[in-house]
Amino acid sequence: MTFYSLAMKNIKRNFRNYSLYIFSTTLSIFIYYAFSTIRYNDKIFTVAEEVLKFKALLQMSNYIIAFVVVIFIWYANTFFMKKRKKEVALFSLVGVKKTQIGRMLLIENALVALISLVLGILIGIIFSKFLIMILLRIMLIRVEIPFSIPIKSVIETTIIFAAIFLVVSVHSYTLVYRVKIIDLFHSSKKKEQEPKTNIFMATASIILIGCGYYLSQHAVNDYFLTYALIISGCVIIGTFPLFSSFTTALFKYLKRHKKLFYKGTNLITLTNLTYKLKSHARTLAIITLLTATTISAMGSLYGLYVTLSRANENEHPYSYVFREENMDSTDEIVDIIEQYPNHKILDKERFTFLAITTDMQSIHNEESYFNRESVSMAYSKLSDYNQVAAKQGLPTFQHLEDNECILVTPYYHFDTFGPANQNQIVIKNAPNERYVLKDVVQKAFLSTNYYPFTAVVSDEKYHAISLAGNPTDTMIGIEVKNEVFSQSLTTQLKDYCKGKNISITDYYTTIRTLSEKKAVALFSGFFLGVVFLIATGSIIYLKLITEAYEEKDKFIILRKLGFSYKEIKTIAKKQIFIIFAMPLIIGIIHACFALSTFNHMLVIDATDAFIVAILFFVIIYFAYYWLTVNYYNKVLSKS
Repeated sequence: MTFYSLAMKNIKRNFRNYSLYIFSTTLSIFIYYAFSTIRYNDKIFTVAEEVLKFKALLQMSNYIIAFVVVIFIWYANTFFMKKRKKEVALFSLVGVKKTQIGRMLLIENALVALISLVLGILIGIIFSKFLIMILLRIMLIRVEIPFSIPIKSVIETTIIFAAIFLVVSVHSYTLVYRVKIIDLFHSSKKKEQEPKTNIFMATASIILIGCGYYLSQHAVNDYFLTYALIISGCVIIGTFPLFSSFTTALFKYLKRHKKLFYKGTNLITLTNLTYKLKSHARTLAIITLLTATTISAMGSLYGLYVTLSRANENEHPYSYVFREENMDSTDEIVDIIEQYPNHKILDKERFTFLAITTDMQSIHNEESYFNRESVSMAYSKLSDYNQVAAKQGLPTFQHLEDNECILVTPYYHFDTFGPANQNQIVIKNAPNERYVLKDVVQKAFLSTNYYPFTAVVSDEKYHAISLAGNPTDTMIGIEVKNEVFSQSLTTQLKDYCKGKNISITDYYTTIRTLSEKKAVALFSGFFLGVVFLIATGSIIYLKLITEAYEEKDKFIILRKLGFSYKEIKTIAKKQIFIIFAMPLIIGIIHACFALSTFNHMLVIDATDAFIVAILFFVIIYFAYYWLTVNYYNKVLSKS
């Protein structure tokens, strides 16, 4: 029998263990290859404006994937070696040299690496175009990308992951020389000592995490970076003793309550968990922090993307806004738009404003870019505003006094200005005119490119101001269907306006720029989150199934003591559930406070994205929990 055939038999015999390992590494290779394919696709970069930032972010994502895979494969190989120590010892006893055993392990790792690489790259070749289409869709780019297999991507992915597998294989090879035969046979029978309770460390963990949570809710924008470093330090440092010391103290405390401790199978479950959580403390702490980081990143990135998209809609309520002295070209503009049946005109409004220089300092109580003199503000009459507001779903107002006005701007809400009777707009060229701020509507009237602020006054007051000789400004706003994909129409309208000396501002250009900048971060963040999630779930799974064989004798003893097979399964389920649930729950709590801080600092609402990220994690972790319980049940049934 050759070492190759022996390695193949070992893989087949341990296929259940290797299958999830191969799945995780294959998925990582697939994502790495897909990112590399996007990076080497020149067609994408001919239409993307932020080319350098785009490539840099993709490259960074590839580095992160490779780093996570190194850690995961290192962990996985360590677990496999721990599980197979007796097998290695038997080979040594029958006269097989350690160099030959190491060679066999190298062949096994090489076969697993080959299977993972082939499957990962093959799946990447099949689905890379689909991922590119998703990315372009998020970027609001419509361009035909031909199917291709970049040789550079295949070579780069192969070299990177071959090097990772080689390094880890050499590590496995060296483990054969580090342990004596007697240790190999008794590695699973080492005497376990009851973990000691460290009250100081347990208390310190709660205090540190509590301080981190408190500071996260009282962070100041001006010192955000300092607060972020302190908060992260408190939570990270506190999480490790939380698992190593606090959980030990907690379970020992629960054991003192006889009604709970002696109820059902809790006696065995709580005792075993006291040992397990202590031995798994470092791994569970790392998984908790990775879970919190991934959920926070996914929620924040998507929340920021959605918030900025909504803000862009508020700043540009019309697809196009045209500004011309006499607006004689309106019919020609409409004719151009009608050439595009996919962009049917939904609304068309003509607006006339009074352009008045206004002192903004008297209405804003905080330091700001807009807290300054000589702001060119548009003044509109109430009837015009109500006509637009009814179509756009904005609040309407029945009446305004001569000394009242409404401020229409996407940049502030009403609470920013304090009590209404203390805030007044002062018109500089008419010093005696003062207006009490009645309300603030959080949306632009036409486009913030022209007027970030619009003051709405009563029709009577508007006519009175216009008689004072203030200049007027006329614009036309047009809303079209499918505006986010109006690249061709926008290009033609811009060319037309350039020749006619017409000022134009459009929604498509701003949303396209926003999408390009944020889409790659959102795309990368999601798939990096998937890699982190699969890696962390697989680490817990591999760690627990490795212990399943070590605990087999314990369950046999429990069976002899009179415990039923159903009760033993219940004990295993409870233990596995708590080990899966603790890092997930604590990670979610960490993420809640982190996301709350991001929401406050960045003025975003990532709640929906946060809930989706949590559900995604819960579903995947439950799948791993179910797989682990099934594996435990098979080990128990054989026992």
